Amino acid sequence: MSKLQSITHYFTTHGRLRPSQRKTLAALVWALMRKPLLGIAAIGHSLAMAKTAKAKHAIKRVDRFVGNARIDLEVACCDLIQTVIGSARQVYLTLDWTDPKTKDGKFQSFKS
Repeated sequence: MSKLQSITHYFTTHGRLRPSQRKTLAALVWALMRKPLLGIAAIGHSLAMAKTAKAKHAIKRVDRFVGNARIDLEVACCDLIQTVIGSARQVYLTLDWTDPKTKDGKFQSFKS
């Protein structure tokens, strides 16, 4: 069984998202593992190469998933975190509080 199939099988049998959303999330996780570049187009291209689909359609799939207001991000993130952490008793996190620069060279603040 290929890694994509095993990831898809895991996500379709676990989690609280709708089955079609879990299948898409599994494909996106696999595409990110294959080529760790963030961005809708980059993820779409990676997904297209794996599924032998046209990049245009894969990018559209990623864009629709990311922009879908019906997907509860808290539920999706919890499912992913539980998958990664598993039954670990302790978890250590490293956080980066660096503010990225904007196009004009000034730092962008994320404080509200």
